[in-house]
Amino acid sequence: MKTLIIDAASIDSMYTIHDRFIAAFDFAECYGETLDSLHDYLCEINKFDAHVKILNNSRLEEAVGAKEAAALRRVLTDTEAETNFVQQFCEERGCEFALSNVWAQGGEGGIALAEKVLKTLEEKESHFAPLYDENLPIKEKIGCIATKIYGAASVSYTAEASRQIRKLEEMGFGNLPVCMAKTQYSLSDNAKLLGRPEGFTITVRDVYVSAGAGFVVALTGAVMTMPSTATDSTMLPQGSPAASGTEPMAACTVALGR
Repeated sequence: MKTLIIDAASIDSMYTIHDRFIAAFDFAECYGETLDSLHDYLCEINKFDAHVKILNNSRLEEAVGAKEAAALRRVLTDTEAETNFVQQFCEERGCEFALSNVWAQGGEGGIALAEKVLKTLEEKESHFAPLYDENLPIKEKIGCIATKIYGAASVSYTAEASRQIRKLEEMGFGNLPVCMAKTQYSLSDNAKLLGRPEGFTITVRDVYVSAGAGFVVALTGAVMTMPSTATDSTMLPQGSPAASGTEPMAACTVALGR
């Protein structure tokens, strides 16, 4: 086991903490010294048993700031109170509960969760039902997701989005499931509308097909996209042109069922 003990009383910045991790776990030179990078590297070192302990935890905020301290704790561990709350929440609703510690223990850290999943599959009755009929028009499928999952009152479409939907349906893609690309910060398409908003309108500004993945993507609000792998031509209807090769950067929901 490799162990890293960090005394918050001796820390003066996040850079010092990153230096301690680099020295203790032999992180590569390309390590980015961000919390995202730290999380990724901690997931990687689960190939062996690793343990991190913070001494003088109460002084961590003073050393690196409240936001950074909270983020670092979330990367390293959940508090016992948080874990207990989730466990109680699940058990009160008849749901199985297990902790997954694969990031720290590798495969062994996921055995308890895997056993719970198998138990649920074998012993509990399934009430799965598709959210919508895939043969519905694309706009109706988008409307089902927006109203039944997100809580929207309605969906509006730009002229371009409506034009693309008509084109995709004419090309034979109308029976594909829909992937909603939207901000990860809100159930709406407005990143500042937090919590559980109701009665809002989601605006679909563009629509394209990811033929290789097998779904239609609806871009909402100001969500950005990034390049991905080439599409699978076997998914394209005979005689149709290749589809766009982009995937959503932000939260993406393929709503197939509930």
